[in-house]
Amino acid sequence: MAASSAMMRFLGFLAILCLACVCVFLRSSRLMTTTVDKEHAVNSTALLQKNKEDISRLDQKVVALNLSQADNLNKKEHSQFNFNDDSNSDKEEVSGYSHNANDSMELAHEMENMKAQFTVLEQEITLLKEKVSKDTMTTQVAVAAKAKAFVKNNNSVCAKLESALDLRTWAPVRYHKDLIIGEITDTNYNQKLIDSIQQDDDVARSTIAEFNRINVLTKELLDAGVNTTRGSYPARRFAERVAAVISGNDSKPLQIAVFGSSFTAGHNCGESTFQSDGDCAWPNRLTRRWEEHFPPLLTPADVQVDWHMLQEHAQGSVNIAQKLPAFIESFRSKNVTPDAILLDNTLIDSKSFEPSWFEVVIRALVQTYPGLLIVSIVDGISNFVNFTKHKGQKEYYKGLRDVQRHYGLTVVNIAHMARVLKNETSDDNNNEYHQRQDRLWPQSKYMVNASGHELPVEFDGHNHRESYWANFVPRVRKTKFASHSSNHPPWPTHQYVADTVAYALLRTTFFYWCSSNTSNTTSISQKLATPPASLLPKDTVSPKAKIDACPICLDPLSHIDAKVPPPPARDSNNKNNNIVNVVCGDWKWVTDDRDRAGWQSDEAGSLIRFRLQIGATPLIAMTYMASHLTFGDFQVTFRMSNKTPLVCEDISNNTLPSLKLDGRIPEYSLSKTVIFPAKVSKHALHVSKLAW
Repeated sequence: MAASSAMMRFLGFLAILCLACVCVFLRSSRLMTTTVDKEHAVNSTALLQKNKEDISRLDQKVVALNLSQADNLNKKEHSQFNFNDDSNSDKEEVSGYSHNANDSMELAHEMENMKAQFTVLEQEITLLKEKVSKDTMTTQVAVAAKAKAFVKNNNSVCAKLESALDLRTWAPVRYHKDLIIGEITDTNYNQKLIDSIQQDDDVARSTIAEFNRINVLTKELLDAGVNTTRGSYPARRFAERVAAVISGNDSKPLQIAVFGSSFTAGHNCGESTFQSDGDCAWPNRLTRRWEEHFPPLLTPADVQVDWHMLQEHAQGSVNIAQKLPAFIESFRSKNVTPDAILLDNTLIDSKSFEPSWFEVVIRALVQTYPGLLIVSIVDGISNFVNFTKHKGQKEYYKGLRDVQRHYGLTVVNIAHMARVLKNETSDDNNNEYHQRQDRLWPQSKYMVNASGHELPVEFDGHNHRESYWANFVPRVRKTKFASHSSNHPPWPTHQYVADTVAYALLRTTFFYWCSSNTSNTTSISQKLATPPASLLPKDTVSPKAKIDACPICLDPLSHIDAKVPPPPARDSNNKNNNIVNVVCGDWKWVTDDRDRAGWQSDEAGSLIRFRLQIGATPLIAMTYMASHLTFGDFQVTFRMSNKTPLVCEDISNNTLPSLKLDGRIPEYSLSKTVIFPAKVSKHALHVSKLAW
């Protein structure tokens, strides 16, 4: 890979190659939540069955003895009859009878033995029946006690869930510094945006107080934005797991993963200039809200949820698709199964107008984890709220909703909630200013200064000491240097998203565990989720050709992750054997202040080589960063390892067949993925120009 611009930067390389791309379908194990001691019940059932078999076997033996006894009696009677009837017979006949008489005596003796055995058998049967009756009664008592405990536990769980769904019980937002245990020794604050720590704290506390006063979330609004439509099994399984964990019946914590972009990572989010992006972002706010409802049962170390935060800047569905192999392997290596995955990728996906990658990701997740609760979040950006201004986004939004409905995803639609609020305010003709306010997600693409005057978009608050989101309430002062104010909203929006996602998870659990459809009197076996044969629809929303043009290899032969430092050199004497080899120039592995990592070069003509394992039908996916900043073009080529290794002279001679990729885009900094299939299809996505 060669750099072709003096200021070329290349971030986020990811190469995946596989042979015939073997799909590994993992079946999620059922985690039972019943309080019944299953091992005892199983053992008791086995004992009962064994006893029944013993009784049946003894009964059969008794029947056989009775038949044998009857047969012997018949023989005896027949012999006696012949003797009495033939009293005048000759000696041979008398002699013959004497032999029969001896046989009769032996039979009589055998009959006595059989009677004794029969008596013993009858006694054994009586004892066995008494034992069976006793064991049955003991088992029934145990099951009844366990069932009673189950109902009691279940009532407690449902009471907790019902309370958690009551918004009046939700704690108000607290200033992030007040959540820190112990004394705050770090006194940093952004002196370019604020005058002092005291001012930083005062502004933040004032905004939080106003937010708590005007919080717009109501049950009606939340119900309008939350939709659970995917079959009963994933939702029921998730409800089962939640009920088990919060009741203490299952010590294994819930496994919840979050994928998202710079918004999900908290870009531009901060109650104060002191707060980090990640701490301010909605995923962390969600964890705090969940712990408020369901604190650790015994000690703070009793984790009820393992949160897997996988959000990254500029991460869309195409990027998530390339990370699924590592995602699946991480859970497989820990012998756990994800219970829910939260996908917040609509903001980035909307830039490509292409829902096919989103559908491919959903299909891969449903195939791999049939019991996985998938929550798709529709961001409240203006592209989705006002289709009059953004007509081009309407087609993408429709395709997105079609995919969500087709696969029955749980949807958190912040955009729809924003439209509902807009419609409510538009009916208030007596308050013209109120109609212009954004109360959930700021729709304006510009900031305003302290006097309310619009700032130029290109500044976006960067060069102004005091700036605010336009037309948004509460009035929030900007605390971070981040562009695109609508795509990167202030902290109140993050709190609204966190609370809406929490509500969606709580409502799903309550409905599938506590509602009238599964009442407390429902039998334990009926209560637990039963996996269906298949949850993956055979048909797709996107045309099959487009789905095929978005391949995912779930079991790659080679996987080089830019988030992980390059592996150490395997052979210092022969660099050609190393997985990553800088041939010449200044290629280096770097990370930046946004936790983006990859190989970067600022020197034209630099050459880096990645060694991959190949198969008969190779498929390579490469992810790189493109930006409007000081990024440039680069070239990619492939060569078998048995060929002469590439050297820098091959680049300078300009005789190297290669694919030239453009690392520049007019706006934003976005990750792009290029797919190199074994065969190029006319429907192939993201490969726009071949240079050979």
